[in-house]
Amino acid sequence: MGKKRSDKSRCAAGAVAGAAAIAIVLAGIFAHINSDQHKTNSMMSGQNVSLTLNDGFKPPAAWTLHDPVNTDVSVTNSGASDAPVFVRIQFKEYMEFVPQTLITDPESPDGAPFLFATYASGDKIGQYMLWADKPDSYNYIMYDVGSTDYCLAQNSELKDGIYGKPMYEAGALDVFGTATKADYPVQPDSVQDPSNPECNYNVTEWRGKDRLSGIKDDGGKGASDIADYISWTLGADVISMSDWVAGGFQTGHFWVIDDTDGWVYWGNPLAPGQTTANALDSVTLASLPDDVTNLEYYVHTDMESCTGDEFANGQWSDASKDAQDLVYVLLGVKNIPSTLNISDATYLASGNTLTVTPGL
Repeated sequence: MGKKRSDKSRCAAGAVAGAAAIAIVLAGIFAHINSDQHKTNSMMSGQNVSLTLNDGFKPPAAWTLHDPVNTDVSVTNSGASDAPVFVRIQFKEYMEFVPQTLITDPESPDGAPFLFATYASGDKIGQYMLWADKPDSYNYIMYDVGSTDYCLAQNSELKDGIYGKPMYEAGALDVFGTATKADYPVQPDSVQDPSNPECNYNVTEWRGKDRLSGIKDDGGKGASDIADYISWTLGADVISMSDWVAGGFQTGHFWVIDDTDGWVYWGNPLAPGQTTANALDSVTLASLPDDVTNLEYYVHTDMESCTGDEFANGQWSDASKDAQDLVYVLLGVKNIPSTLNISDATYLASGNTLTVTPGL
């Protein structure tokens, strides 16, 4: 009953994996937004695991500065699953925009902008007038901007600027990070596969529970970061891995951010019929430079799960020490002494029995 699994799912002993994407395409301060989700179900160890990666994304009519867009990212273990599972998610981001430059008069000592004629009436009122539409009686000058000929107006024709306005010329596309933009909204059914461009987006970086993004402009070499423009509001039940350790290795209804690799772990086994709290509530356009147009922003969420048997067989072996400790706790190891490094312990699972032998 499973769908096609990704290569990563196969290599990871059949982990359930899923992905959801939020795409925000901005022109000026207006946005066209779409969202898509795909997931993989699989059979393993005689247990049926069926998870859904949820997002409550609702496209707004227009995305403006300081206007949060709900995401409501969570995970549900459907009633069709046979047993609780452990769940983790990882956020990835992509952003690009086109810087623009004000067209100025090179002969002006103070760099005054050129003023371009606009349509004074009709359906195109206020838009820049094309040279091909110029009335013969108008004393304009043809000026090429981006291979399109416009009407550069002389001050005497402007009637104090009523029919002219400045224009910006688009520069080179500025890409944040090292990834290639996916061809949205078409996405294959498999997930976390190197052949899927969105799965290669740069992983969001964290310091504790503070999002750094860490994804720079100029192909990852610049000084500007996605987080300088896009802010996130995490769910109310999100803590850092250091908080989890300092709190005494407790389980609970919360997400735990591991800032070593960007994975975010659910702090309880997720039983059939249960849904996690939101990991991410919303994203907000925090700032938009005056010289930027055509901004596109994408949030991609990868989800993985594993059972106790899979963890014993090496699933999530890429997890950090603290994250592996978290899974051990979820498996039932209680009252971990500060001197016990349970990541170095030997773990043996047989049926419902857990045996942990501390390392030497």
